[in-house]
Amino acid sequence: MNGLRRTVKFFSINNKGFMIMGLVAAMTVIGVMSAGTLYFTSGSSQTGLFSNGSSKAYYLAESGIRYARYAKLTEVDETNNTFTFANGDAFKLEIDNSDPAGIIISSTGIVNPGSWFESKCELKKIFGSGSAESGLTDVGFTVPVNGNGNGNRNRNRNRNRQGNGNGNGNGNGNGNGNGNGNGNGNGNGNGNCNGCNELVLDPRWTVTGGSNASEIITVNSSLGEGVIELKSQKLSPNNNIFNAILLSLNWRKDTPENPDLDEVWSENTNLLSYEAQVKVKLETMGSNGDHFMHGISFRLLPQYPDWADSSIRSYGISYFRSVDSNWPFNVGLDISFDPIMNDSGVYIVLWEKTGDTNTLSLLDYKELTVSDGVFDGSNLEDWATIVLRLEEKFTGPGGTRQNHISGFIQGPDTIPQGTIEWDYDKYNIVSWNTNNSQPVVDNSLITEDFGTNRPDEIGIHAFYDSTASNKQFFSDFSLKVGTGTIPSYQW
Repeated sequence: MNGLRRTVKFFSINNKGFMIMGLVAAMTVIGVMSAGTLYFTSGSSQTGLFSNGSSKAYYLAESGIRYARYAKLTEVDETNNTFTFANGDAFKLEIDNSDPAGIIISSTGIVNPGSWFESKCELKKIFGSGSAESGLTDVGFTVPVNGNGNGNRNRNRNRNRQGNGNGNGNGNGNGNGNGNGNGNGNGNGNGNCNGCNELVLDPRWTVTGGSNASEIITVNSSLGEGVIELKSQKLSPNNNIFNAILLSLNWRKDTPENPDLDEVWSENTNLLSYEAQVKVKLETMGSNGDHFMHGISFRLLPQYPDWADSSIRSYGISYFRSVDSNWPFNVGLDISFDPIMNDSGVYIVLWEKTGDTNTLSLLDYKELTVSDGVFDGSNLEDWATIVLRLEEKFTGPGGTRQNHISGFIQGPDTIPQGTIEWDYDKYNIVSWNTNNSQPVVDNSLITEDFGTNRPDEIGIHAFYDSTASNKQFFSDFSLKVGTGTIPSYQW
C-alpha cells in the first residue's frame, strides 16, 4: 500500500511539474508571438511612412516646378535654391539655361530630411526658350494618305510604301494598300503603293457648312502642297443664301501627336495664348466675291461647332468685302458693320459672336491700301497672309482675365505661298480704326472654364457668295502654342 501511495504521489507531483512546464512554454510562445507582432506592426508603420513620404516628395517636387515656372523663375537664386516649409519639408531647385532647347528646371522634393524616414523625388521639365520654332505644332491642312485611304500624320511627303501582292500564274499581282506587285510565277510579289504620296485633309479638322463635307473641302495639290479648295453651298436650292463654312480643330484626337491645349492651359495658370497664320486666295472677278469674309476663328466653342447652332461663340480676324448691305449668308452682321458695307474696298476686320442670335458684331477694322502689301488697288492679292497673335493675361480690373489680340498681314511678294514665316519684322502691323495701337483688349470670350468644356478653340472660316469651283483657297496654316512671356511647348 505504501508503495502504491508513493507511486500515486509521484505521479501527482510529476503532473504538477508538467503543468508548470506547459505554462512556461506557453508564456514563451506568447512572448515570441508578441515580439513578432510588435515587429510586424512597426514594419508596417515604417512602410506606410515611406510610402506617404514618397508621395509627399513627389508633390513637393511638382510644387517646385510650378513655383519656378509661374512666379519666380527669374528670381531663383542658384546659389541658395532650397525652399523650406515650417514642418521642415522642402523643395530644391536647379535652373539650367545652357541648353539651346530651352530652360531646364530640376526640382527635388524632400520629406523628413535628415531622419530615417527621409524621402526624395526629383522632377525635370524643359520649357521653350522663345526661339522662332519654339511652340510650333505640326498642324496643317493636309497629310499624306496611308494605304487604307486615311490621312497619316507623318510629315514626310515623299515616302514610298511597299505592298505585298498575290499574283496570277503570269506573275501579275495586286499589292496591299492599293499597291501593284510583280509576281514570281507562283502569285507572290512586291510592289510600290500607288497613291501613297497623295494628300488628304488632315483628319483633325472638322468641316461644317453644308450637307457633305467632301463636297465643301478638296485638296488642290496643283496649286502647291498644303492647299485646300473650298466650295460654298446654298442654304436651300431655291434661295440665294449661302452657308458659311467652318473648319474647327479637334485637338483632342490622337494624343500625344496633337497640341494638347488643355495641358497648356492648365500649366500656364489657366491661361491660353497662341499664334496662328494662314494664306487666302480668292477669285473676285465679275459677280464672284462681291461678298466674302475669310480668316481665322479663335476662342471657338463649343466642341464641334457649327454655324447652324446658335450656341456657337467665337472671335474672328478676316479679310472682308461687302459691296452692298445685302449680306447673303446664313450668319448675319449687326449694325456695327454698317460703316464698312456698301463699299467695293477690302478690309481687315476683327469681330465676335457672343450671343445666341446668329449675328456677328464688329470690334474693329482697317481699310486696306496698296501699302499694306495685300491689296492691289482693286482686289485682295492672291495668297495674302493673315496672322493672329493672342495673349491671355490677368490684366483686367482686380486681376481678371483679358484677351490681348493683335493682327499682322503681308502679301506674296514678301512671304510667297508655300512659306511659313514667324518673323514679325517681315509683316505689316494692323493699325485698327479705333484701337490704333495694338493689341485690342477684350474679355467677352475667356478660357476660365476651358479645362471643363475643352472646346475646339481654333478654326478657319469662309463666307463666299458663289457655289462655283476654283474660287476660294486656303494654304500654309500654322499654329504656335505659347507666346510672349508665357513658356512655349513643343510637340
